[in-house]
Amino acid sequence: MQTNPVLYKNLISRHSIRRYKHDLLGEKDLSIINKFPKVIESLDSKNQFNVKIYEYHPETIAGRALGGFGRIMDPPYFLAPFITGNFHSLTDLGFRTQQLVLDLWNRGIGSCYVGCAHKQNRVKQLLDLVDEKKIISFVVFGLPDENQSLRLYQKISQYFTRSKNRLSYEELFLDHRFPEFLMKDNLFIKILEAGRFAPSATNTQPWRFDVHKNQFAIFAHQKSIANIYDLEQGYSLHDTGICMANMSKAARALGKAIHWRWVTTDFHKQNSSKINIPIAYFPLGDLRSAK
Repeated sequence: MQTNPVLYKNLISRHSIRRYKHDLLGEKDLSIINKFPKVIESLDSKNQFNVKIYEYHPETIAGRALGGFGRIMDPPYFLAPFITGNFHSLTDLGFRTQQLVLDLWNRGIGSCYVGCAHKQNRVKQLLDLVDEKKIISFVVFGLPDENQSLRLYQKISQYFTRSKNRLSYEELFLDHRFPEFLMKDNLFIKILEAGRFAPSATNTQPWRFDVHKNQFAIFAHQKSIANIYDLEQGYSLHDTGICMANMSKAARALGKAIHWRWVTTDFHKQNSSKINIPIAYFPLGDLRSAK
């Protein structure tokens, strides 16, 4: 597998866009975006994933689903990613959606997540989605406006969400146990950095890591304060999938392939808790041989 430094650089540089040009995309770009769900990688093929793409007009029924964030950002488009399934479907939803977001970015198209887990029933009603489908967030997108810094609300939102702050490597590992032998592994650090800079709702960074018996595991870190706006902790599971997608994409750009395995009930049992929910793992050997 060949390395692609440009793709890795693009991944690391990706950031949320909150101001857009009003230019519409060409038919070719929209056609490619419509085909994305069929070609991206999944965590579980039994989960059925799809997206609906809309031009944004605040007065339409679909446009109302975006609420105030739609009026503030006024994007030309937004997409609604949704999934049907039971086994880790919310994590799979985040994993697949983030691949779309990164593919958009590689095509010069900016985007921003707008969470809707706290109003999921209303959103599904407005978008005519049946009950079994799950939706956690919208993705607004379009061509970025060059003057991103001109809007006061962007500065305010960055302040309150701490969107430019990231936890240290030590803080991201359970009990702050960042394995010393991995600190010197430049390839691993680059992949970990991609996960560290993944986007998340209000920048909570709800993922934690651990290495046990030469296996790297990821956990969904759930905070009690999230219960205020996310009673079922959907954001933490979804956003952990986003982190996993960033790491997978980074590995591929660096010439390697991560193959995530779902955590079994006895895996990392000693670290399982109501706060840190074990999600998936991969053998570190994946990073030592191209596949």
